[in-house]
Amino acid sequence: MMRRVRVEGRLVALVCLGAFAAACAGPQPLYSWGRYEHILWEGYQAQGDPTTHVTLLEEDVQKATAEDKRVPPGVHAHIGFLRFAGGDLPAAREHFLKERELFPESALFIDGVLERMQGREGLPELPEVPEVPPATEGEAPTGDQEGQS
Repeated sequence: MMRRVRVEGRLVALVCLGAFAAACAGPQPLYSWGRYEHILWEGYQAQGDPTTHVTLLEEDVQKATAEDKRVPPGVHAHIGFLRFAGGDLPAAREHFLKERELFPESALFIDGVLERMQGREGLPELPEVPEVPPATEGEAPTGDQEGQS
């Protein structure tokens, strides 16, 4: 009888410890930010090399993709801007299109950028983007918008 109480007591303690550890883990971030914020700050301070920034951001995107994590909004647009500034228009266009694909709410802005790029170096026509219906009042936001941090 005494041995059964000890085993059950240990089992209860182990379950409580596991539950406590799980509760302490906290929520996971929605996006894999990598070095994006630091690179933005350097860019605003006119520090660092844009080529290095592109390399670092593309490494962060590859790492996030490999770890099945989401890239934050603006990363592909920023890489596209840096590629455009460096004269690599096809790569810039590719990143702008990826930004529009991942974040359809950016389509208006990205389409404007792409239209301005259109006349340069004979880039092909833009692909069609499916319309994103506007949220109606009282409607819950989509999964992409919930709990953004």
